[in-house]
Amino acid sequence: MTPVTVNAAARQYSDSMFGITVRIAGLVQSRSMLNSMEAKRILIADDNPSGRDLLRAILERAGHTVIEAADGEEALALMGRHHPDMAILDIHMPKLTGFEVLAALRSDPQYADTPIMALTASATPGDRERILGAGFTDHYTKPIAPSRLRQIVTDLLKQSGGDKVS
Repeated sequence: MTPVTVNAAARQYSDSMFGITVRIAGLVQSRSMLNSMEAKRILIADDNPSGRDLLRAILERAGHTVIEAADGEEALALMGRHHPDMAILDIHMPKLTGFEVLAALRSDPQYADTPIMALTASATPGDRERILGAGFTDHYTKPIAPSRLRQIVTDLLKQSGGDKVS
């Protein structure tokens, strides 16, 4: 087996389950820049381990601390334990859906203004309106484009004031 170095690290992610390929341009670089923003804690909840790995790589590359949940129940428990600055929830998860997690979080005043983004592979007409109408701060349709995701996360954190203690 040939050892992998930082310069030889893969810059492409493939997920055979969903048939997607995402180029991760510039992912293997210094983690020092954060677009002039302090690092934040971000919870990602997705039942697909490779999807979580990709999200973690993108967000950690931007300097954020990532908390991972594999289902909706775990997402709620980790939100209560870690009080992240933002959450990214897959819509279709076991135990509790992204909508159910969102409803529980929005019913708690401490999460009323927390940015919570829906992540979904579904792009049917009306999905965005239904998701935003439910109370999600934003909606992102897979496949993931790393630079676009980083920009959306940065914008949502700026809009929320980002005044939580990390």
